[in-house]
Amino acid sequence: MMPKKFIYEESGFFGGQQIIRLKGTGLEFGEGEPFALNFIHKEVSPADWKAIEESIKEIDLDVRDRDEDIMDGTQVFCWITFKKKLARFEISNPNFSGYEELREPSMI
Repeated sequence: MMPKKFIYEESGFFGGQQIIRLKGTGLEFGEGEPFALNFIHKEVSPADWKAIEESIKEIDLDVRDRDEDIMDGTQVFCWITFKKKLARFEISNPNFSGYEELREPSMI
C-alpha cells in the first residue's frame, strides 16, 4: 500500500539540502543547494512500499535529552503516513534513537 504522505527534508544551516518526497507512485530524491536541487525519481512497487512501511514501524523513534545547545547543524522535517501516522517531527540537530536508521538508503 502506498503512503498517504511521505516527506523528508534535511537542511544544513550553512547550505545544502536533501529532500525525499512522494511523487506519483514513487519517490523523488533531491540533493544540493536550495533553489538548485537535482532530483531523481524512483518508482516503488507495492511490495517495496509494504517493506518500507514495516521498516519504519520497527524503528524506535524516541527523542533523547540534550546536554548542550548546538548553534549550527541541520534542521529536519519528516512526515510519513501510511494507514496511520508513522513519523512526524521537525527538529534541529536530530539526536534520537532510530534517526540514523531512518536515513539509511536501504530503508528505501
